[in-house]
Amino acid sequence: MLDYTEYNKETNEEYISFFEDMLMRSFASLAEPSDNREVDVAYYHITATINTKGMPWRESAYFTFNRFDILYNQLCEGVLGRNNYRKIKAAYRPVAVAFLDVEGSKYANRQVPLINPHIHSVWAVHPFQVEKMDSAIRKISNTSFTNRYQIDEVDCGRLASKDDLRRVLSYDSKYAKYHFDNSELERSYEVYPKVLKSASRSLTLPRGGEGAAQA
Repeated sequence: MLDYTEYNKETNEEYISFFEDMLMRSFASLAEPSDNREVDVAYYHITATINTKGMPWRESAYFTFNRFDILYNQLCEGVLGRNNYRKIKAAYRPVAVAFLDVEGSKYANRQVPLINPHIHSVWAVHPFQVEKMDSAIRKISNTSFTNRYQIDEVDCGRLASKDDLRRVLSYDSKYAKYHFDNSELERSYEVYPKVLKSASRSLTLPRGGEGAAQA
């Protein structure tokens, strides 16, 4: 069983607000200085269930994020090509916040074993890349990709509007929010791409958001 830290609702709201703002402002730097309108960002919700059968709970949490790192990089490649980490393309890479979740997480304020670990994630995609993102999602949903990387299932959907962000982020973090300061769990959430780590630490983000995607 896991040893849970005390849940602080006020602190959790602060993190949710931070992640929400980060996603909404993902491509603000790409807007024309003379254009006062916000970039019309598209938001996606992606859940990935990873095959961790037989692994110790701590190892399975690490492995789950490791597989999700691959999924993130694969989608970036599908959207922007293999050199998507280069400066000219990197600014258009999707921005994502991913949270570890487990079976029975609605009781996460109690002792819940790490069973069926999976990742819930919210993605911000530049409007120029939506069509390619949809195509990339279809490709990674096929069994040849999922079998190769021990991913049992990938479920993808697009949020109707940015008004859904806070509700979805709150749901997705229902397990991770109890582990923001849990030293026993190496990663309870992740921010992509890796370059966002330094910016996120302005909030002194807790242990867990170590970012493993390509920079």
